[in-house]
Amino acid sequence: MGKAEKKRKAMAGEARDLRQRVETKIAELKGEIATLETKKEDLTRKHRKVEQEEKGKVVRGEGTGGKLGVLMGLAKARVNELRQILEDVVGQRDELQERVRELEELLTKFKKDYNPNFNDEGVKAAVESFEDYSAREETERASKKVVNEDDILSVLQEDSERNGVNWKELEEGDASVTDIIYNFEA
Repeated sequence: MGKAEKKRKAMAGEARDLRQRVETKIAELKGEIATLETKKEDLTRKHRKVEQEEKGKVVRGEGTGGKLGVLMGLAKARVNELRQILEDVVGQRDELQERVRELEELLTKFKKDYNPNFNDEGVKAAVESFEDYSAREETERASKKVVNEDDILSVLQEDSERNGVNWKELEEGDASVTDIIYNFEA
């Protein structure tokens, strides 16, 4: 019986120590939770404040002067974007024209060296198709509206006082909206 009582007292002491450590750990964690909740509330308040500030802001492009300045900034950005796209399209067009020229040259050489006495139906069909293509191209080129290369190059140039829209004049000018509209119409 004595041994069992000693064992029970030892286990009870050990349980008290464990309980105290667990209670201490729980208290520490509750303190951390309270600190984190305070930080969360602070960050939530800051977030709401920033959202309110952002709601009041208007996206402004380059330029000032209220709505007209914003409109000019957006128009300028759009013009620059379209100019870049046109530049890419012209580059692709030039590459494709070069490929077509090479292929036409190859087929012309093929047609020139073609031996009509050679009985290969595939070669005959290819030569006839190229002859049809050549004839069709002649008539289509005459009726096609050709874009003047100088017009494209003038559009690709940056806007300045001599070319395109004079953005500096519009940004610095003290003209009213109606004056600007009349100038655009003229």
